[in-house]
Amino acid sequence: MLRFRTRDISVIKDDICGCGRTHSRMLKIRGRSDDMLIIRGVNVFPSQIENAIMSFEELATQYQIVVDRPGALDIFAVKVELKDHIKQAQLGQDKLKARISNKIRDITGLSAGVEIVAFGALPRSAGKAKHVIDLRKDKM
Repeated sequence: MLRFRTRDISVIKDDICGCGRTHSRMLKIRGRSDDMLIIRGVNVFPSQIENAIMSFEELATQYQIVVDRPGALDIFAVKVELKDHIKQAQLGQDKLKARISNKIRDITGLSAGVEIVAFGALPRSAGKAKHVIDLRKDKM
């Protein structure tokens, strides 16, 4: 794993080209180290959660990750917004929550609670969006 001055994180691997010569190749950037969360010992990047959310056509782009430690273990939940033309009564929320939770687990290896809210329910910001609320900091 390689950490750049910009705090981006990537992986370098040695490739062998057709002529037999080896050279380093950087794989896709995984995230930024300053955005990384450690939940139950697993490195989780908000971009991983965002990728999971963006795969559902029913969901808008706004989301929020809430991390907490009510006992000995960390837990996290993801709040997602429906697109503005979709009403909550129109869909089977339990099935959609399960699908979202499964997708997040497939990507991160961790189970997450999912809360579906109406379009516009999550806070907006003029600058960089604040997607993470870490309640563990208040308990240390």
